[in-house]
Amino acid sequence: PHDMCGGGYDPGCADRKNVGFKPFVVAGGQLNINAIDAACPSWTKLKEKVSDTELKVDQAFASCLKEGDELLITSDTTQWSHDQKTYITSVDPINGVIGLESPI
Repeated sequence: PHDMCGGGYDPGCADRKNVGFKPFVVAGGQLNINAIDAACPSWTKLKEKVSDTELKVDQAFASCLKEGDELLITSDTTQWSHDQKTYITSVDPINGVIGLESPI
């Protein structure tokens, strides 16, 4: 669609695709997302904010993490500037709780 719409943003282009409010789109290229292990999920939804420095996530996801891993926490809004990166300081794979270096 990118090439079909003149190579740029054209709101009137008939070939324009609606990708929703929070798209993850690669136009004209390729993206490979590699998990820690092929059996590990690359992302998960947050189950609970336990505290400013602890999050509860899916146990399968937590079991694939280790101290020192970098974590990208995406926004729950449509604002790109609300994303945050932090490092994992602890992992409890049984309860799915991970500790964070910086508060969110």
